[in-house]
Amino acid sequence: NQFFVDKTSPNLALTQLNDKTISGSSFATSDSQPTLFGEVTDPLAMADAPSNQTADGPRVASGPESVSVTVEKKVGPVWQKLSTTNQQLDTISWRCSDSVITNNAEQKCDKFARFSFRPQQALSSGTYLLTVSGKDEAGNTSSTKTLALVIGSESAVAQLPESEPSVSVETSPTPTITLASPKPQTAPATPQPKPVTKAIPPDQPSWLETTLRSLQRGWQQTQQSLADGLRGAGQNLTLSMAWLSHGIGQLAWSIVDFSTQTTLAFAHAFGSGMSWIADGSQQGLAHFGWQLARSSQQSAAQISAAARSTSGWMSDALLAFGNTISGAGQAASQGTQTIGSGLAATIKNSANQFVWSTQQLTTSTQLAFGALLNGVGEGTNQATRSLGEVLVSAGYQLINVPTEISNVEVVVLSPTSAKISWQTNRPATGKVNYGLDPTYPLDVQDSQRTKNHEFVLTNLQPNTEYHFEVMSQDTSYVYDANRRFKTPPVNE
Repeated sequence: NQFFVDKTSPNLALTQLNDKTISGSSFATSDSQPTLFGEVTDPLAMADAPSNQTADGPRVASGPESVSVTVEKKVGPVWQKLSTTNQQLDTISWRCSDSVITNNAEQKCDKFARFSFRPQQALSSGTYLLTVSGKDEAGNTSSTKTLALVIGSESAVAQLPESEPSVSVETSPTPTITLASPKPQTAPATPQPKPVTKAIPPDQPSWLETTLRSLQRGWQQTQQSLADGLRGAGQNLTLSMAWLSHGIGQLAWSIVDFSTQTTLAFAHAFGSGMSWIADGSQQGLAHFGWQLARSSQQSAAQISAAARSTSGWMSDALLAFGNTISGAGQAASQGTQTIGSGLAATIKNSANQFVWSTQQLTTSTQLAFGALLNGVGEGTNQATRSLGEVLVSAGYQLINVPTEISNVEVVVLSPTSAKISWQTNRPATGKVNYGLDPTYPLDVQDSQRTKNHEFVLTNLQPNTEYHFEVMSQDTSYVYDANRRFKTPPVNE
C-alpha cells in the first residue's frame, strides 16, 4: 500500500452577497450587516494518479477546515483593519453527490464546505474591503479573494451605477450562519424594508491610493517579520541559556557527586580497617588469656605433684597455693577476653559512628548543593524566560502586528459546566459568545488585557450541544467562530 499526503491548496469561491449572486468584485448595499456566502473546495491531490479512484484512494483530500475573513475600512487614502474572523467548517460534503460526508477518511471525490459570514458589528457608511481565504485539514491555504463593499443609505446606493445586473436568489445556497449577531429583540410592528444590494463597477484607485496601499502592505509584512525575529530571538535566548544553565549544573553536580562518593569510599575503608583492628585485638587478647590460663594450670599441676611427695602441713600448703595459681590464671584469662571484647566493640562502634557521620555529612552536602543548583537554575531560567518574554512583548508593543487567536480548547467539567480557553499573541481582552444555536444569545467577558484567556461556563443544560465563538480585542477585533461542544448526561 502506498501512502499519500494532501499538499494541494483548497479552492475558494465567493458565491453570494445577501440575495445577489457574485459575478464581480464590487458591491454596494444599504445593509449594515450584509451576509457573504461562499464555498471552500478541497480537490483530490495527485492529478496524475491513476483514474481508478475508490474510497481508499489513491488520490486524497483532507477536507476543508476553516475560512478566514478580514474586514478593513477605507479611511482617507489608507485602509484600517476592523476585524478578523476564523470560522470553523463543520459540515463537509462530497462534490460529486452534494451529500454530507460522514467518514472523512474516505476519498471518493473532491470535498467542499459552504460557509456564510455576517459582521458582528454593524458597519457604518463607507467603503470596505473583505479579504477571504480558506484552509484545509492538512494546513494548506487557498489564494485570497477580495470583495469591495460600499455601505450607505438606500437612496445613496440607488444613485450608484450598477454593473452587470446580478441575479437575485430567493433561497440561500446554504443555511445562514450568523456569527455573533445581536441578541434577539421583539419584532417591530411593521415590516422592515428589504435592503438594497447591487453589483457596481470596481472603483479605480488613484496613483496615491495604490502607492499607499503597497507601502501599507509592505510595512505590515516588515512588521510581521520583525516581530517573528524578536519572538525567535527571545525563544532562542531562553533555550540557549536554559541549556547552558543545565550544563553548568550537571558539571557542578558531577564534581560534588564524585567528591561525596570518594569521601564515602574513604569512610567505608576506614571503618573496615578499624573493624579488622578490633577483631585482631580481640583475638590477640583472647589468645594471651588462653596462654596465661594454660601456664597457671601447668604451674598448679607441678605444685600439686610436689605436694603429693610431702605430707602434713607442707602438703596442704602446697595444694592451696596450686589452687590459688590455677584460679588466678582462669580469672586472668576471662579478664583478658572481656577486655578484648569490650575493646573490639568500642573500636567497631567508633568506626560505625564515623561512617554514619560521614554519610550524613555527604548527604546533607548533596541536598544543600542540589537545592542551591535548583535555585540557581530556576533563577537563571526565570531570568532568561523573562528576558525572552520582554523581547517578544517589546516586539508586539513596538511593532503593530495583527492580534491572532490560537489553541482554542474546550474542557467539559461536568454536565452543567465547561471551561473554554485560548491564547493571543499579544495582550487583548477576552469574550465568549455561546448558546444553543449560532446566534450566541449568551456571553461572558473580561476587559482585562492578557495573552492567556480562560472562562468557565456554568448553568448549562446536561446532554446538550452548545455553539460558541471566542473573541479578543486589541487594536482590532479577532474571532474564532462556529465551534461546538456537548455536555454529558447527568448519570455519566
